[in-house]
Amino acid sequence: MSDTHIIRALVESYDPMAHTATVRPLGHPTATLQDTPVSADVPGELVLPGAHVLVLLFGDVGQVVLAPYGELPLYPPSGAADYNTFYMLTAPEGMAYAPHPYLSVQLTVAVYSYFWVQFAGAYVAQNTRSWNLICRTLINGAPTGVTSVVDKVVVGGWYQVGMAFRTIESYAPGGYTFQMGFMQQQAGDQVRPAGVHLSVLALPAPPPA
Repeated sequence: MSDTHIIRALVESYDPMAHTATVRPLGHPTATLQDTPVSADVPGELVLPGAHVLVLLFGDVGQVVLAPYGELPLYPPSGAADYNTFYMLTAPEGMAYAPHPYLSVQLTVAVYSYFWVQFAGAYVAQNTRSWNLICRTLINGAPTGVTSVVDKVVVGGWYQVGMAFRTIESYAPGGYTFQMGFMQQQAGDQVRPAGVHLSVLALPAPPPA
């Protein structure tokens, strides 16, 4: 153990399935330590390519990424959006979700993740022939299974809507866009959301078996 020491390194690549990284010791541009295990306490978002890390070199053989250092990215990945002005949403067709174009959150995750989503807002039923209004969160344009429903909608009525949930399924590493979709039963129906808020938090999830 007397030869064990800590060095600084730059992450060249990260494998989210194995939770290992290829790192390049600072000051050694041609040397890399491949398939280096990352400590279980260090989330994948903190060891993406370009991140600076501390690496423990064992005296006999092997090494492990101990921790990141220096300026760190936002963790866990999260984002929020607000829109406080009336915006007219017109149903493009019956039983279809019309996304709010000015209320969206973009997140990029480096590991498999669940998403915690919160939405709250109000709207006026401007011109509707529907008895209810259905809201769902859209992830990359696809509606999630969680639904918020307002019943007994009348033209000119003012309504509040909200939801908070964690996605049931996990999502693979990549980029995601979150929007709120408002569904009405007939094409041409209109609502005017105002004072709406959407926030999203990524939560690490186990990789699929």
